[in-house]
Amino acid sequence: MKKGIEQELKKITALKLNDEEKTALNEKGITVKNPTKLTLLAAALFEKAAKGDLSALKEIFSRLDGENGDISGVVLIDDIKNSN
Repeated sequence: MKKGIEQELKKITALKLNDEEKTALNEKGITVKNPTKLTLLAAALFEKAAKGDLSALKEIFSRLDGENGDISGVVLIDDIKNSN
């Protein structure tokens, strides 16, 4: 069943955005040649991380750095804490 859900999520996230979704991305300053639903999800995740959501930060680092994401995330969080 897990494989079926993963396949369906991949299909959904590959869908093109409607005009309203494209406008929302453009208003945020995000311009992508062929945006998809995955682009919209990535933008939402980034916004959460930018607001300080630690789980969103961890997810971003894990996607960008693989296994090293936790180390980078800790350094970043320590840097933020020490800058105040």
